[in-house]
Amino acid sequence: MTKNGIIFTGCFDFGNDFEKEKAETDEWMALFEEAYVIELETSLEERLKRNKTENRLKYKVSKRDLEWSEKELLKSMQKHKLNSEPGEGEKLFKNYLKIDNTNISAEEVARMIKEKFE
Repeated sequence: MTKNGIIFTGCFDFGNDFEKEKAETDEWMALFEEAYVIELETSLEERLKRNKTENRLKYKVSKRDLEWSEKELLKSMQKHKLNSEPGEGEKLFKNYLKIDNTNISAEEVARMIKEKFE
């Protein structure tokens, strides 16, 4: 059986503005009959590498200024807590899955999500 749906992405700050982040996320999720939260985590080294890929530069204009983009990525990681602690995500969200995709292809991540929630 095929399910129709929509995927939207964003960053969640598990630190500073946690209550505000949670309220905004809950508001978005309430728009849908069924919602899933997939937290993707990767190493800093991999994030910096992916920030320069052809696909990222083609579709994300802001990433084309590589010096600015790298500084912004590093600054955001210092300012915000962008990943949950073990068990934290499950407590916050129904239909939740956390994947470390440092060494996993996008296709494999999609397969993992499909297996978990289908």
